[in-house]
Amino acid sequence: MRVLVAEDQLLLRQGLVQVLEAGGCDVVAQVERGDEIVAAVSEHRPDLALLDIRIRLSAFDGGVAVSSPPGGPTHVAIDVPLPNPGGLAPSPAKRARPPASR
Repeated sequence: MRVLVAEDQLLLRQGLVQVLEAGGCDVVAQVERGDEIVAAVSEHRPDLALLDIRIRLSAFDGGVAVSSPPGGPTHVAIDVPLPNPGGLAPSPAKRARPPASR
């Protein structure tokens, strides 16, 4: 599967590419800005576009961007940020201590 990765954080983008390639995907393009998506889709014709929802382009515009060019990807996946679980519950170390020592 030919994949385009749109992620503005370099380390995350590199990690995604490594995981995708290890899984047998062919990463044909990597972009770090939303305004690069349309050109990359037109040039590389990926089967899948993996988009970071926080990239400098709204999720709606990103979906339009990858579906508008002729021969655009057949699938679009948008990475939606999840809340940090550590911020929702005390850490195991805090739960193990008596309330007076917290």
